[in-house]
Amino acid sequence: MKNKITSFSVCFILLFSLSFSAFFLMAEAHHKCDHNNCPVCSCLDICEQTLQQLGSGLIVSFVMILPVVYLFFKVTKYTYDEVSKTLVSDKVRLDS
Repeated sequence: MKNKITSFSVCFILLFSLSFSAFFLMAEAHHKCDHNNCPVCSCLDICEQTLQQLGSGLIVSFVMILPVVYLFFKVTKYTYDEVSKTLVSDKVRLDS
């Protein structure tokens, strides 16, 4: 359970940073600056680097894997009851 929470948190932080970087780039693309130690320009550079490093393979892999996972669950149609069946739960006698 702890691993699930940790992995969910990491995924959420990663997606938040990617979306925040993209929105910040769009919002501040035409800001007024004197090109002399501009803090907005340095933040724009950091956001561009973040998108280049994290976004290049992440979005493509997510778009490719999502339909495959959806089709897998749609085709298999497993429920918890079907997966958790055992001989004891089906009351099968093993002593002959």
